[in-house]
Amino acid sequence: MALDYGNYQRMRVPVAGGAWVPITIPPGAEFVLISMENELASWRVNAVNTDPLGTGHYIAPGNLFHFEGTSTAPTILYVAVAGGTATTAFVSYTLEF
Repeated sequence: MALDYGNYQRMRVPVAGGAWVPITIPPGAEFVLISMENELASWRVNAVNTDPLGTGHYIAPGNLFHFEGTSTAPTILYVAVAGGTATTAFVSYTLEF
């Protein structure tokens, strides 16, 4: 029997280098994955955008960030790419009905 993971959603978010860029995770989102189009870029994830750019959770080039659990309200995560590289963040998740 196949598992039903709800409605699969994807979005693309332009990420300018040298700044925290918000990514909004909607209520009910599960299995959230964030990756970068430029697989050679290292990047960071943070829950606030007032911290210096060198803070937050470091993501090595080519790796993903996984958001555990189900969001119960709109959740904003901030991403920043190292070295001022502009790229696109890919965000995917399932959305329960």
